[in-house]
Amino acid sequence: MKHNNDFINEQIKVINFIKKYKNTTLLREELPMIDIFSVTDLTEFYTLTIDNKIAFDNQHPYFNNIDFIDNMISYYMQGENFEKCRELKQIKEYLAN
Repeated sequence: MKHNNDFINEQIKVINFIKKYKNTTLLREELPMIDIFSVTDLTEFYTLTIDNKIAFDNQHPYFNNIDFIDNMISYYMQGENFEKCRELKQIKEYLAN
C-alpha cells in the first residue's frame, strides 16, 4: 500500500510539472540547442535573450550588467510587455542592494 501511495505522489508531481511548464521552451519539441560558450558578442547575447533562447537568470553572463538590463527594459517597454519590465526592474533593484 505504501508503494502505491508513493507512485501516486510521483505521478501528481509529474502532472503538476507539466501543467506549470506546458507553454515554455522547457517542454516544447523544438528546444533551442545553443552552446552559450560559443557566443562572445554582447549583441548576440542580447538577441538570444530577448528571443527567449537563453534564459535571463543568475547564470546568464550579463545578469549583473545594469546596462544590459536597461536595454532589455527599453525593448520590452516598446513592445508593451510590462510584466517582463517589472521582472527586470525587480532584478535591477536586487542587484543595486
